Amino acid sequence: IEDALDATGSVTNDYIGLAHNDATNVDLVEIECNRKAAFDVGRLENYVTCTHRGLAAGIAIGQTAMNDQLGTCLWVQNGVEHPSRVAARAAALFSVTEGADPNHNYDDNALPGAAVQFADADVPSRSTLKSALNNSLTPLVTVGDELQIVRAICSRSLSGSTPDYRTYDRGDVVVAIRVRKECVALLTEVKKVNPYAGPDVAEGLPPTGTMTPGLCVSAVTGAMKEWETSRFNWLEQVDANPVLGQWDSTAKRTMLIVPTVAKTQNHQIGIIVRQQAA
Repeated sequence: IEDALDATGSVTNDYIGLAHNDATNVDLVEIECNRKAAFDVGRLENYVTCTHRGLAAGIAIGQTAMNDQLGTCLWVQNGVEHPSRVAARAAALFSVTEGADPNHNYDDNALPGAAVQFADADVPSRSTLKSALNNSLTPLVTVGDELQIVRAICSRSLSGSTPDYRTYDRGDVVVAIRVRKECVALLTEVKKVNPYAGPDVAEGLPPTGTMTPGLCVSAVTGAMKEWETSRFNWLEQVDANPVLGQWDSTAKRTMLIVPTVAKTQNHQIGIIVRQQAA
């Protein structure tokens, strides 16, 4: 796959549906996507692969080979449609959904056009699904005449050998990617009326046409507060995690830190029903 990766190294492919599901090639895609996501490159991409093998073999791809925030590993036990087609269908679904709703909850969403599993026995048990979700896999199961997503997660589940679910749902990653892109677009517009840059001033307003850390922080914070509202539901805890900015006198640029907490998705409710004596 190296030639294909080299040919796309100078462009951003927001969603990549992989034809490959072997550790060697998936690892090459992971390395390339993370290289392009680096601070000095800024080409943020998301890739999707799929496997039809057993749970252990699936975990070997999703967790052992990947374990990556930028990648999603679908798992369809004994699936009848080629894994590359399932990956392409999912990447297409993500691409048309997350433009308007980067924090979409995919629980029980059907994968359009996907072939269902052949036999009821191919649908994993609850305990097996739980193990898959704990170990980097996004399971798809047959419900009626549909192949449905159980829960869409990214493949990051370990920090070394310690469970790490800080970026678990797809929204935890996709929202952060979207916030970065929106901030770049926003500050590009701010730059049009502020073509010069400099530090914040001690008192009063900065010189006209000068972009300062304070101006950047104000613009980004305003956008973050809007993305926290029910109109968007991208973020939460914006006030508790303020945007920070400072002037880098060596590089002659404003540096921003934008903490991003994706709004928590609703996946389960705990209910205890108690029979009471009359």
